[in-house]
Amino acid sequence: MFKLAVAIFFLCFSPTSLPGQQSESPKQPSQVKVAIEKYEQRLSELQKTLDDAIDSFEEEKLTAHKQLIASYKAAVIKAHDQNNQQLANLLMAELGELGAAIPRPVKSLAKTRYYESVLGAYGLAIRGKRVEFINLKPPARDLLDDPIREVLETKYQIGSIDYIGTASVFVQRSGVYTVEILDSGTQLRINGVLFHKGELQLDAGRYDIEIYTNSWGQPYMQYCEATIKNAISGEPLVFLNSGRDIRRFTRDIQDDQRVRRVNTWSPIDVDVSGDAARGKLRELKQEPALERLTLPESETNIEDLTVEKVEKR
Repeated sequence: MFKLAVAIFFLCFSPTSLPGQQSESPKQPSQVKVAIEKYEQRLSELQKTLDDAIDSFEEEKLTAHKQLIASYKAAVIKAHDQNNQQLANLLMAELGELGAAIPRPVKSLAKTRYYESVLGAYGLAIRGKRVEFINLKPPARDLLDDPIREVLETKYQIGSIDYIGTASVFVQRSGVYTVEILDSGTQLRINGVLFHKGELQLDAGRYDIEIYTNSWGQPYMQYCEATIKNAISGEPLVFLNSGRDIRRFTRDIQDDQRVRRVNTWSPIDVDVSGDAARGKLRELKQEPALERLTLPESETNIEDLTVEKVEKR
């Protein structure tokens, strides 16, 4: 009886009796192996296509969302400019639901306070008449980003456009400061004097700033940026304008047209006293020391410039 049970056990549970398993599996035909490999490769390709499509969808969705928010902000600013408070409130409520920061209307800026900004005016190169498009954002390699380019190209050729931006900086403590600017294509003037990349000595006080660039034969404008930093701490000086000047600038008229902002960037309130004395430029630690740039009157290449030395005082 025991021997019979053992025999039945081995008959039922031996490896050779498991379902779908044989003692020696026959080899798969080569065409089947090739078909399996092609199938797996195709699945991998489809998965990659799907992953790429999902990534592309997310990018396109984000871009569309940004464009939607930009349109809302532009509409809010226009409603404020037209004194249509009811429409402005409605748009701001909807904008808030989109999770976006609400742009601050220029007319709400306090006249005597200072705000981070540059009064940037686009015009016809070189230093020709100003056109109706303006930009309040300090240049950071974005004077010709895609949305701005699209706006400007509705009326002008990019190659004929330049940019002049003005602001003030307030130096709280005398010391050495570093000018960071591209080697070519951007001009930075401090109190009317052209400065190159390098170090300079600034006394405490207020300084007038002008930033100039163009797209005359080269893509200078799209790379324009300029900063002045404390040489020791690395802290940058903030470009500022008073609320009064910003409000006046945005109400300006060019060729019988009211100026138009090319973006929705809002000036940022900065706690600084506007009654600082005008700062004095001192001996520079850069070469050349003081220079003024004489721009050509005729339409010549931007590199064809005459540099005049200015005597040190």
